[in-house]
Amino acid sequence: MNRDGLADIVVGAPYEDLGETAHAGQVTVVPGRRTGALGTGAYSFSQETADVPSGSEATLLGGNGLLWVI
Repeated sequence: MNRDGLADIVVGAPYEDLGETAHAGQVTVVPGRRTGALGTGAYSFSQETADVPSGSEATLLGGNGLLWVI
C-alpha cells in the first residue's frame, strides 16, 4: 500500500465499534518490513479518520465495513 515493494498486511475488523456506533468497522494496515518487529508502524483507518469522507455507519454493506475502502 505504501509502494515500498514489500508485502503489507491489511486486516479488516468489520464489527469494530467506534464510539457510539456499533459495527462501524475499521481497517488496520501492517507495513511490510525487511528487518525489525512486524507491526512497527501499523496504522488504522475508519470513517472517523481525518480526511476519510462521511462518518461512521453501522453495518455498512451488511457489516463488512469495506464500502469506503474500495
